[in-house]
Amino acid sequence: MRKLLLLFFASFSFLWSYDFSYCQKHYHEIAQKFDKKNFSTPVFYKGKTYFILYSQTPLKNKKILRHDPFVGLYLIAPQKEVRGFVLRSVDEIAKELQVSIIGPDFLIKTQILQNQRGFLDFAKLKIKAPSPNLVISNICYQIYGITTQEGGFITKPYIERFLSQEKPYYGDIGVRTQGNIVLQIDPFFPNNPFLPDDKILKIQNKIARKSLNVEWVISNLKEGERVRVLVERKIDKKTITKELSVVARARYGGFLLQDSFLESQKIGIDKNLKITKGNDLLKNGLENLQAGDRILWIARVNPLDLKGDVFDNLREVLMRAYLRYGYLEFLVNRNGFQFFTKVYPRGQ
Repeated sequence: MRKLLLLFFASFSFLWSYDFSYCQKHYHEIAQKFDKKNFSTPVFYKGKTYFILYSQTPLKNKKILRHDPFVGLYLIAPQKEVRGFVLRSVDEIAKELQVSIIGPDFLIKTQILQNQRGFLDFAKLKIKAPSPNLVISNICYQIYGITTQEGGFITKPYIERFLSQEKPYYGDIGVRTQGNIVLQIDPFFPNNPFLPDDKILKIQNKIARKSLNVEWVISNLKEGERVRVLVERKIDKKTITKELSVVARARYGGFLLQDSFLESQKIGIDKNLKITKGNDLLKNGLENLQAGDRILWIARVNPLDLKGDVFDNLREVLMRAYLRYGYLEFLVNRNGFQFFTKVYPRGQ
């Protein structure tokens, strides 16, 4: 049956592969100009048309109704009444078909190579999209997604997740992962049971196979939800499986947003480790930090001396110091005066 479907769609695509000009004409009729560079794309979702736009850098415009700063999606006020594109899922059949990158000035034939694998790990095309906010289609009234600055595109589940929320929300269980491997744990996350290098096997009985996007599952956990996680952990050269229990909370940083682990404490910090916002309501030691202070080191390690992204290094230093000592010791410079302060992420 699958082969018959594939043959049908491939034949359909072949018949029309020579000319997508009608699809471009349809795009011009329903897309809405946002600024000099971008058009917003109308998509049909739950009986209504929504105009959406993607930007990796923050935008300011009176046409914006709301946006998700984690992933750069914007909802734009409609200025015309049209029926939007129907979103199609990227399945194995879709990867066999010829598709077109369609926009006001572009009509490029290509092929889908890979589905979207994460919030910033976009679907990939054989020929990269030349600019964001173009559509990927092989049938004029339906699209597989909208393109990004990186040349890939955002797919149906991620667009519909954005449209389904009144305000952006992402679940958190106190870890940063690569695939199903825990890379870092958040020392400020209450009752965090994880350790670095834990291998996540199940989340709420969902098996963490390649087909299961761990990042997606965690992000969709409800705030306050009790979550059971089965992990594989190495202890003294032995590998054990262990079921952990953790309460999901809202995520404060990550994806396109800065992620230092301090965001949940409402502490602002820049790439030079200068405090941009303090929080004197805390009672864990961080209340001693004030705007203008500069962190010189944590547990005698300066994240600025390490290679790579400064915020990734800061998370790593915070985690390693907490796991080793149970607290964090900061050396801080305030207007030339240096002082030590101890921080107890989970209280004394």
